Amino acid sequence: MDPSFQIRDFLRIIRGRWGIVAAMLGAAVLAAILSSIFTTPAYLSTVTIEIEQPSGYVIRSDIFGGMGGGRVTPEAQAELVRSDPYQMLTESLLTLADGYGIDLTTRRTQVDMVALFEEDLFHLPLPRYTGYLAANGRTATVLDPGRPEDGVSTSLRPVSSPSRLRPRDLSSAQKEEAIKQAGALAALARRLNIDAFRLSADELPAVAQRVMDSGFVRSLPGSPTANRSWEDIPAADKGIAIETAYRIARKKRPDKADKLAALDKISTFDIKDTSMLGVQFEAPSADRATQGADAIAAVAVWKDQYTRKEEAQLNRQFVEARLAEERQQERNLDRDQYRFKKATGTVDLEEEAKASVGRVAQLSAAIDDIDASIREATKHLDELSKRLDQFPKRLSTPTITENPHLGQLKDELYAAELNLQSLKSRYTERHPDVRDAELKVKGLQEAIQRERERSGAGAQTVTEQTNPVRAELEKNLADGRANLDALYARRRAMEQVLAKEQQHAAAIPAKVSGLSGMLRDSEVSKVKRELLEQRLMEARINEATKLSATRVVELALEPGRKVRPRRLLNLALGVLVGLFLGVAGALFSEAMDSTVRTRQQLSEAIGGLPVLACVPRTRCVRAALRSTGSSSAQAEAYRSARSAVLAVTVDHPPKTLLVCPAGPSDEAADVAIGMATQAAASASVVLVDADLRRPTLHHLLGVDPGVGLAEVLAGKQSAQDALRPTGVPNLRLLRAGTAPAEPELLHADSASRLLQELSGAADMVLLCSPPVGLVSDALPLAALVDGCILVVDGGATERDLVQRAAEALRTVGAKLLGAVLVGPDPMEDGLARRYGDYFASGQGAGTSVVKGK
Repeated sequence: MDPSFQIRDFLRIIRGRWGIVAAMLGAAVLAAILSSIFTTPAYLSTVTIEIEQPSGYVIRSDIFGGMGGGRVTPEAQAELVRSDPYQMLTESLLTLADGYGIDLTTRRTQVDMVALFEEDLFHLPLPRYTGYLAANGRTATVLDPGRPEDGVSTSLRPVSSPSRLRPRDLSSAQKEEAIKQAGALAALARRLNIDAFRLSADELPAVAQRVMDSGFVRSLPGSPTANRSWEDIPAADKGIAIETAYRIARKKRPDKADKLAALDKISTFDIKDTSMLGVQFEAPSADRATQGADAIAAVAVWKDQYTRKEEAQLNRQFVEARLAEERQQERNLDRDQYRFKKATGTVDLEEEAKASVGRVAQLSAAIDDIDASIREATKHLDELSKRLDQFPKRLSTPTITENPHLGQLKDELYAAELNLQSLKSRYTERHPDVRDAELKVKGLQEAIQRERERSGAGAQTVTEQTNPVRAELEKNLADGRANLDALYARRRAMEQVLAKEQQHAAAIPAKVSGLSGMLRDSEVSKVKRELLEQRLMEARINEATKLSATRVVELALEPGRKVRPRRLLNLALGVLVGLFLGVAGALFSEAMDSTVRTRQQLSEAIGGLPVLACVPRTRCVRAALRSTGSSSAQAEAYRSARSAVLAVTVDHPPKTLLVCPAGPSDEAADVAIGMATQAAASASVVLVDADLRRPTLHHLLGVDPGVGLAEVLAGKQSAQDALRPTGVPNLRLLRAGTAPAEPELLHADSASRLLQELSGAADMVLLCSPPVGLVSDALPLAALVDGCILVVDGGATERDLVQRAAEALRTVGAKLLGAVLVGPDPMEDGLARRYGDYFASGQGAGTSVVKGK
């Protein structure tokens, strides 16, 4: 489809259904006006805050930043400002500020804003009382602020009464709870006409009981005091009960103040390419908007600081807990080392290992020396034995019997040597036990020597005469054997001591392994402890210097500006919305419309036959249409219709024409009169009112009712006598008649004779029939005339009805010449309007006009 056609078609629809557009436009504009009148005014104030790193001195911010103290972005701060906890805290702060007359615009610095929450509010009775409740609440988060280096404890202490409460007795989280509960208690008391801001801290407990036990609070759905009294609620839950009751009341039964507070809105916007954030507070009054904007700024500063403080406290407590664990671990390792050394008799494993290796080497060397001595003693004994054999056998040979006392001394010497070697393996040579053992060995050796000198080698039995030389040799041999026995005894003792020492040395690696693991764990624990001690110092400094990262750049000092209602904007939106709805309604109406409105639709409905003319629907110009010289747009339309009929029937111009409407409408009568009027300008014309059911032509032409077509067809009156003149020259009218309507008369042969008679009496005969799409009265006449013209009321006649009418005419063999559309085609309406002045200019040139009665 061509775009230009689409635009023309769109404009046609809008022009054709301008009433819908106008109605929608009017309704939207009226709604905009009423909205501007009845909308609650809204005022807006703006504060600007900046998100920056804390300005204090912070050690190792990279470590503690990773533990939750990272930088807050403007986007994150915006989310926090719009969150419910911030809004509830802001609302409570506004309630307290209004009640106690606190001007928030004077709190311009971070210190002032933080002091408001940390100190100033809790010198007031209401926050002091709810602070006391929060201090005893089981749901409160209590963080020990720690002990500073000056030794002064700031730890939280139990509070016995509201009057004894100090601001430092509450953590920041408890203060937030207390502020919210103070606003809630004041709002509930307001519903009972109690001004809680004028009461002292000592009077507030009784007021709180009165409020919570009141019928209003008890009747709230889910109220904490619905099934129990205020006294039955545990002290730890009283603050939460107040806040819960207020939340239910605000949601289920809000009063005027709650409804106004519900209109408060908090919004944020980013300031491009900066770390600043704009916060807007909208309220029903200018002063509340200003106070609200400054309140949300103060809340943002304080909440950011105490949140960061809490993070720093948590970090410090975490380090303290880990440090305590490491210290306990270090003590456990020291205790395990002590037990291990005590169980193994170990003082210094390294020195012990060196001493053990030295003793093994000494014992091995001593055994080697003893082996060398044994070899020498054995060789010496062998030599003595050889020399002894050199003496004659006649000399008597003594038999030596061992002295029992000497044997006992040798056993004691063996035991003493064994004890001495055992002591040397454990102690140094200067140890008293070692020295005593050496003296004992030496004493036993001297005793053995004295016993041998006294008793010789042993008891002798002389069988022969003693030979002095052989006796000497035998004595030396006995000494050598005694010495050899002592050497073997010492070697055996040395081997036992060496075996024990080697076992001891072999056990040292296991001791080293066990003790080394303990030493290694102890060293690791020591390094951890030292690192955590350093981190604890850093955490304390970080906690002490932690400041808010939120800084107020600009407060709302002036009253808020009015942002609603915007009357001009509302009116403009109303116009736009009205136009949109109107156009949409027109398009929808067009889509749902099944009537004939355009030439094209009419031509399609009658099977492609031409549309002879589009006649404007204007009754006020009917008099002009009856004038043969009329030059109005209506007269021109009828002339066009007559010309079109002559063009269609150029070979056989019709002498009898039937003008029949498709549906119930008076427009067919107007068309018939108009065409007859134009034809009468150059020929004689007879106009017949063939609508026996509802005759209208005589009334429109100003002719008195009387006999007419019904009487003529019934044979009661002749056609010539029934014709009546009209105010239009050459135009006569055959009225419908006064007899009761009998449409079956039109089926009689008299109808054909009548047409012949009238054709002979005039140049043209025009008949106006009843609706052919609704009744069949006109069908007999349609079959008798030279041509039929279907009249369609544009915008009122359904397309189906037009199609049925055209099909009915074709069924009886009628010659349908075309159709006339009553009402301008919207596609041609603009052209008609454009040239309307041309037709109007000729109105004064018309001839006389016939006026009806």
